[in-house]
Amino acid sequence: MQWIDQNTWPRAEHFALFSGVSNPFYSTTFRVDVTNLYDYTKARGISFYYSLTYLVTQAINRVENFLYVLEEGKVGLLERRIPSFTDMKKAVICFISSLWPVKVLWRNFAMLQEKKAWPKLDCWIKARKQTS
Repeated sequence: MQWIDQNTWPRAEHFALFSGVSNPFYSTTFRVDVTNLYDYTKARGISFYYSLTYLVTQAINRVENFLYVLEEGKVGLLERRIPSFTDMKKAVICFISSLWPVKVLWRNFAMLQEKKAWPKLDCWIKARKQTS
């Protein structure tokens, strides 16, 4: 991560204004036709969900303004975002958090996740407690 010098940063004025706001976020909703992606993934037996996650992350990583983070009052610029997302598998009763492995190609990851047999929920909870 590269730390930003807020004295010379062109966005410093915007940062100062919005960092004092209690909820400085916004969101947008829009329709996107993903028919071609859906057809492509289903024809190849790979996960549409993981493929879409990969492509959205690639788009985010091309926009510098989406790579800024705030840590302990300092602004940093990430090299890239690594998605963390939830997934619901048939064998479990709640969502599982997934973290994208950085050096794995999206197609391989999508195939592995689609076919992977997830452990039962009690095993997952035990593993989470051990890492806490």
